[in-house]
Amino acid sequence: MFDDVPKASRISLEFTAEVQFKLLPYIRNQRRLRADLSSVIEDKGDEHFAYRIDEYANRILFDMLEKYGLNCQVFSEETGWSTHGGQPQYYVICDPYCNSSLTMRGFRESAAAICITDMEGELVSCAICDLQIDRIFYADRTGAYLWELDEKRQWLRTQLSVSEIQKLKDAFVVVSLLKLDRRKMLAHESLFQTAKIIHGVDGAIMIGRLAAGDIDAYLDPFKGQPLYEMPCFEIVLKAGGIVTDVEGTPFRLSNIINRLAENPKDRFQVVAAGNAQLHREILKTLGS
Repeated sequence: MFDDVPKASRISLEFTAEVQFKLLPYIRNQRRLRADLSSVIEDKGDEHFAYRIDEYANRILFDMLEKYGLNCQVFSEETGWSTHGGQPQYYVICDPYCNSSLTMRGFRESAAAICITDMEGELVSCAICDLQIDRIFYADRTGAYLWELDEKRQWLRTQLSVSEIQKLKDAFVVVSLLKLDRRKMLAHESLFQTAKIIHGVDGAIMIGRLAAGDIDAYLDPFKGQPLYEMPCFEIVLKAGGIVTDVEGTPFRLSNIINRLAENPKDRFQVVAAGNAQLHREILKTLGS
């Protein structure tokens, strides 16, 4: 599987494909999920079913690193920083299962995300698996690609391309609004009065959808996204999109890695769009 992809890059694809293969059939069994349903709280606890899904995906990550003997500094959303193997040659940043609490309630906005860089913070590869559809959004130094399973369950690769929608009035915009602390920060009514469609659920899946042109912009200009979610925005850049902070400062992967090492709880107030014209209009609207 993915044999024509270099080893360090292939880990991103094999990890996300393995999460899909092992978890998609399980989470589709909504009757089982509802039987284990418990309240959505910040600390899920070891017995919460959402925690068990997170932990299972995290084990898949470390099994994959062991399989390939990758010497790396690892940041997992589940376990924080750790060292794997000998002298590190890579950074691995991973959210093993994004939006597990939504999965408990039948919302298929979930994904697994991983980014691998060299020790200077330059991209090796990154991937986001869609846990609704058998597809993986992927980027390496050559570009951004969509991997999809065909009818024979073989992975096929095509190039990713962002949306060409240039006007906010025509745009499908995703804004991180799900949690109360973000909604309390709302101060930009003009954004909501102008955009054609607004969706309020965030997460790694939205990064992939932006890179694929399924949505036109994705932003969290209020509280900001956790730094461990940010590296996979490289897929958006490689697909031709624009990614900055709310001030318009360009996203830089190496800066994100450095900031994550210094303060894993830091956040990035991201504004990302498929093209420069739409991005400029969103920044102008946010600043008005």
